[in-house]
Amino acid sequence: MKLSVTMVPGEDLAEVLNEGFREARELGIAAAYMTAGGLEKVEKSLNSVLDRSRPVQIVHGVDGLVTGPDVIVMLNEWSQRFPSLTYRVKLNGGLTKSPLFHPKLYWYERTGGNTTCVIGSSNLTNSGLTENTEINAVISGASATEPIRNCRHAFALLMDDSELFEPSDSFLQLYTRIHEQEQLQFERRRNSNELASLYEDLKDLVGYKPAGVHVSTNQVTQTGVVALALHSAGPGAELHVQDIYERARKIADELGLAYNWSTWKNSVRGRINENTTGKSAGKKLFVRVGGENSQSGVYRLSDSGKELVSQVLIGISTQPDSWRAARVSGA
Repeated sequence: MKLSVTMVPGEDLAEVLNEGFREARELGIAAAYMTAGGLEKVEKSLNSVLDRSRPVQIVHGVDGLVTGPDVIVMLNEWSQRFPSLTYRVKLNGGLTKSPLFHPKLYWYERTGGNTTCVIGSSNLTNSGLTENTEINAVISGASATEPIRNCRHAFALLMDDSELFEPSDSFLQLYTRIHEQEQLQFERRRNSNELASLYEDLKDLVGYKPAGVHVSTNQVTQTGVVALALHSAGPGAELHVQDIYERARKIADELGLAYNWSTWKNSVRGRINENTTGKSAGKKLFVRVGGENSQSGVYRLSDSGKELVSQVLIGISTQPDSWRAARVSGA
């Protein structure tokens, strides 16, 4: 039997899982949280197992904030395509009175009976697999050995939970509404001036200066980043929301801003929605091409949005790394 420890970001857990999944004849995944980004990290290796009609069991929690409806859509589609996939979810503690569903357990059995179990702190999210500081024990050995049997037994107990269910279309519709509302509330709390000020005071108290962060989120909010994304395409540019995601992410990286990348697209969509309809602060920073009720998914800056861009660029120019302003000025 072999025991090793992976430490993300010291090692990439996604590589460990992909290597094992590709050779697996059977596997299981139980995670408290999943994101589309995390699932995409192991999608090819998982599909290679499912293409061979080998048994795969996946269970995760749904909490309203971290696990997005896009994960459920993706796994429901897999369930329809691959009969060998058993897919279940459980409402997490924030949405029910049940105890929090919080496991992080991965296992795969290779031909010949050798099995590997990964037990630790990494959820099946992009950050959990590749970015966060995480600790995971990787145990490999014959399926009959006690540690492996205990691991498989623990997983079986999770899958036997009577509260697990297969997410239906009606569940997905309602959960999507819940998830969007949770995202909006989270962003409003995070962008609260009072709360942001308290966090800055806390960072000053402990001397916290994270590497790579050059511009405070007080200077550039996520809404500001979205405005810069539209501005960077040129005067009067109209961009589809998919292009906005990509440009905004690139600008955030250039400015050294840290966000929860696993929920990035949902957060950006929330900023666009609330600042197009003007429900949030009475400002219509973005114009939806075709009208506010249009389904075009294409946007441009309003006059108020252009004013916001000017304010953001002035704020950036006062920072030590003022050269960065030129990178997003559209010049």
